[in-house]
Amino acid sequence: MRVNIKGLLITYTCLVAVTMTLGACNDVKQSRVNKSINYVTINNLENEFREFLKQSSGKDFETKVTLWGEIVEAPHQVFYDEVIWNKEDEGFSEEERLEDLEKLFLKYDSHSQDILDFYPDLLDSLTHGSEVFQKRFPDFSIPVQAYLAPGVSWGGSVVPADNGINYLPLGVDLYEMRKMSATNKAPRSLVPHELFHAYNRQKSQSVLSQTDWLEDGRLFWQLWGEGLAMYGAHEVLPELTLQQVMLHPEYLEFTISPEELTLLSRKFLDEFSNPAIDLENPINYKKWFGVDSSAVKDGLPPAIGYYLGYLVVEHLIKEKNLTIEELSMWSMDDAEVPIKKALESFSE
Repeated sequence: MRVNIKGLLITYTCLVAVTMTLGACNDVKQSRVNKSINYVTINNLENEFREFLKQSSGKDFETKVTLWGEIVEAPHQVFYDEVIWNKEDEGFSEEERLEDLEKLFLKYDSHSQDILDFYPDLLDSLTHGSEVFQKRFPDFSIPVQAYLAPGVSWGGSVVPADNGINYLPLGVDLYEMRKMSATNKAPRSLVPHELFHAYNRQKSQSVLSQTDWLEDGRLFWQLWGEGLAMYGAHEVLPELTLQQVMLHPEYLEFTISPEELTLLSRKFLDEFSNPAIDLENPINYKKWFGVDSSAVKDGLPPAIGYYLGYLVVEHLIKEKNLTIEELSMWSMDDAEVPIKKALESFSE
């Protein structure tokens, strides 16, 4: 799948309700809106996916593409055009879209049952996460359209689309996320983590555009945003350990040593003002925040920047006797010096 740059951002805008009614698949039982939990609306595309699998079985690629468009995308065209394919972006390529679909269809040929089995897990995680998040943070008021959808290989994150809607795409194709949980189910902390990003934008009243992130964003912006979201998710699910809140199985047995924390803090301070999103040298931020591998230090789990960010937020809450709600009101300028001082205290 192509990288959706919007999925890397934590910029949020208010929801503008958009409903599309397309007649291409009136024979398919749609589950367009299953449930609304205060500000989170759940859209479950399981029926569409099952119908696609049924009608596309044994068909050639061109027929599958047509059926995919009619059965899966058409009833949710705005979502797929704006969020999944970025069709309005200059970089959109129909050729790349077809290449991505070809890879998806191959996966469905061999793993469709795994994906179907993942739907109830992910739905339970989304429902529970939305409920407990809004109970813990009752002032949350960012309307979000959550989608349990096929064809999403990078979700989720709360994505502000050009049409003004805040989408939370959760990819059922990512059934292997079960491995990230000790219970072999969808990670419970995923939804609270992503909703906290939206809450952070609401509290700070800071709207950072894609241009802001690409041109002005610094690496510490990522550390701060992810650290707040990790801490916020832990606040929502206090019965979990920090290791269980982290979205990777390698953290389940991980405890950082004082020596490793010192090394990490010094290294991050050296790279503190590097670009937040370095498209020319993506390893510069992926080694801290990428979930597939870690190039920071051998022996450490991937995405160690999330963990380090959590420790920074925890330190500031204790040191300054602040709440997570109060920290969420800080702008990046407000946070810069305190983050540096926290890392410096870890590196002494």
